[in-house]
Amino acid sequence: MKKKGLLIVLLMFLVSSFILLKPGVVKAQSLWGKTKYGMTIEQVKEVVPNAVRPSDPNCLAKDEEIKELLRVDEIILVGDPFRVSFFFKENKLYQISLSLKEKPGKIAAETLFDMLVDALRVKYGKEIAYRKEKVKGILNNWKATWMSGRTNITLSSLCLAGEFISLSIMYQVRIAEEADKL
Repeated sequence: MKKKGLLIVLLMFLVSSFILLKPGVVKAQSLWGKTKYGMTIEQVKEVVPNAVRPSDPNCLAKDEEIKELLRVDEIILVGDPFRVSFFFKENKLYQISLSLKEKPGKIAAETLFDMLVDALRVKYGKEIAYRKEKVKGILNNWKATWMSGRTNITLSSLCLAGEFISLSIMYQVRIAEEADKL
């Protein structure tokens, strides 16, 4: 009788382990702050009470179905103002982007990028990818990526012909979703 009980417990353990490790089963993965991938608008507002519906929402460039449904107009990171955009797909939190609000000069943009890399290294450890690409003095494309659990954090900055274009930090599960397909 003891063997049968032990066998049942072992079988239950194996089945539950298989379900939890199956690629299609995604636990609530942390994104930015206290937010988690897949949260509803109401759930995000509970953990980020100053998030509001934007009057001029954005869509992600590649997909009109992924829309900015919440925004925090300003937070301060390493002394500079950033806007926080919460993007939803099918009314579930999909991605969070923190974008620099003011345009610095080229030198200031590189310094800010380096300061953010340092801050993100303190929080997440060494990045899994880092690139500072300068093309003939015309294009500066800088990017660093970290993984935290199944969340990828990407810091990117772009300057064209000495003119600052963008600097942002994105929190998403894109890399983990692609890895599940392997």
